[in-house]
Amino acid sequence: MNKIIPILCLTLLLDPFPVQAQSSQISKWAYNAADKLIKSGLIADKNITIDELAKFLISSDTSPSDASNTSSDEQMRIEKIAQILATEKNLITKKDNTVVFSKNLKNTSGNISTKNNAVKSAINSDIYSTVTTNDNPVITRKRVNNEPIGTTNKPTSSIPPLLQRFNEPAPEWVYEPLKRLNKAGLLSPDDAKILLNHDLNRREAAILTARAYNLNKQNNIINVPAYLHSESYDNNIDTQIISTDIQSLMQEFSTEIQALGYASGKDAFTKKVEEPFDSSLKIKGEIRYNIMTNSSTSPKYNWDDHRIRTRIYLDKPIDSNWTAHGMLESDKSLTSSNENSSYYTEDKDGKISLDRYYITGKTYLFNLPVNIDAGKTSAYLAEGNILDSDFKGIKLSTFGPDQANKSTLYSLGYGKVNDTQNTFYIEAHHTANNDIDYLAGLYHWNNYGTPTSIYTLGTDYYVGNYTLGAMYLKASEQDKNNSSNGYVLTAKYGYNRSWIPGTYEIDTHYYDMAGTTYINHTMSGLGSYMNGFKGYSAGWYYTLTQNILLGIEYYDLKDKTSLYNVKTWWGQVSYSF
Repeated sequence: MNKIIPILCLTLLLDPFPVQAQSSQISKWAYNAADKLIKSGLIADKNITIDELAKFLISSDTSPSDASNTSSDEQMRIEKIAQILATEKNLITKKDNTVVFSKNLKNTSGNISTKNNAVKSAINSDIYSTVTTNDNPVITRKRVNNEPIGTTNKPTSSIPPLLQRFNEPAPEWVYEPLKRLNKAGLLSPDDAKILLNHDLNRREAAILTARAYNLNKQNNIINVPAYLHSESYDNNIDTQIISTDIQSLMQEFSTEIQALGYASGKDAFTKKVEEPFDSSLKIKGEIRYNIMTNSSTSPKYNWDDHRIRTRIYLDKPIDSNWTAHGMLESDKSLTSSNENSSYYTEDKDGKISLDRYYITGKTYLFNLPVNIDAGKTSAYLAEGNILDSDFKGIKLSTFGPDQANKSTLYSLGYGKVNDTQNTFYIEAHHTANNDIDYLAGLYHWNNYGTPTSIYTLGTDYYVGNYTLGAMYLKASEQDKNNSSNGYVLTAKYGYNRSWIPGTYEIDTHYYDMAGTTYINHTMSGLGSYMNGFKGYSAGWYYTLTQNILLGIEYYDLKDKTSLYNVKTWWGQVSYSF
């Protein structure tokens, strides 16, 4: 490109058909160059005359007229015109016979200096708010010609080309990857609100892309930070998907990102940037203190507990495709012994154990690109309503043969839960549009000698910062209460991110589940200890400072077989590092 611009500029100077009418005070080269520039369509002001443009071109030319044909002067003129073309600066208005110059936000070439400041910046300070280059740029909507940015789609002669590009609507396809990045916490604090109406312009989408890129780098998401292991993280979002989404958006908005001045724009190439392979061991962790208080008419459920749990996550890349993972855990109860504490205190209380060890990577099976987890890992099935616990075996997931279409994620796994019970599952998670998701699944496990299959259908509907969900579960076997059906209703507000201070989330659930419709439920209440349960829960989660999370949960549940009621308060303070 650097070679093309001087060549183009040279053709402007060597015009074989010079303009007929010209002032004796203006050099011939300036008229020829002005004529070529106007005919090229690069000048935003379609009403500017050749005389006015020619005067501008020589406004800083201090060389004597009789030396206008020297190679040095010609080179200076070529550089001046090349700078106009390379920086996308355009003449936009005429005022008092002075050419007024527009400067499009940030550029690397600087301004063209002119004699006596005859060429002035035409930027109106009200067009943009200050655009920062830190990790969390803020989207602002100001007005151009009394119209909000993004609403003026028709180019006008008074708007420079780059500003016209900023105002163009963002492509419709970008909302799906932006939604996934939002679920991963990389668009906070805007969250779903700014994606709701599909009305982003290219400038706004570029800012969101730069923010996701920076937060992704800041949290080192490729190396699986601690928050990806937490129960609150959306397990349907794969780290490779996040990386691919960011790369696609960076390619789409590379011009805007660089023009806005973000350093991340340098990585927005037209082909995927190869990340240098880092084989070093990554160590992350979490320390959590929690307290639990239960009240019930049955001594079976009438007990309290408080404890400290420490987890250390180890990630060691094997090569650019495969990574080995491990998790050390110590879970120490601080409650004095009593006969009922065994429901929450295991034999390994206070001891350090290697609770997870597995590898992850990508391969091809039957010509399908597949993500693989193999070893002792964890499983989060049916949004945790069936299982949120350890899983020893193999898990596969794929978007199908067309990796450009990420609307449906297929997952299956085979292994053991509770260390001994064989389990097989298959799930399909489909995103119909940016407002609604669907989930369907089949789960089969041994159930301690009574093989049981569970079928699920679920949906989540997103309205701004609200999430409304419903799930139906059907088991092949009845529980002791002769029931085999279950359903869960969910309402959430907000999106808590443990690494973003001030973010919070409020959750409410209503449950009515047969004892055969779940294995190890995700709740902190005592539902998993019951033979079927019914009731509701509410929770509040708040990030006090970066990586310090507060949480309070309340459960009011009834054992559907014994009919005992249990009320539970559960609170936590956790720190991720």
